[in-house]
Amino acid sequence: MNWKNEKYPENLIHIHGTSDKIFPIKNIQNAIEIPNGGHFMIVNKASQIEQLIFDIIK
Repeated sequence: MNWKNEKYPENLIHIHGTSDKIFPIKNIQNAIEIPNGGHFMIVNKASQIEQLIFDIIK
């Protein structure tokens, strides 16, 4: 929770839900936002995340 990383890889892609109550989006910078995605979005928004990842790696 207190990790202070000062260097980010150039190819870092951060996908984050706008409704994550564990790690609120207000504390996140430079993320691709998944509307209404919560901390469990990897399960209940899997198809949306899958398509996003496929689009990124094309």
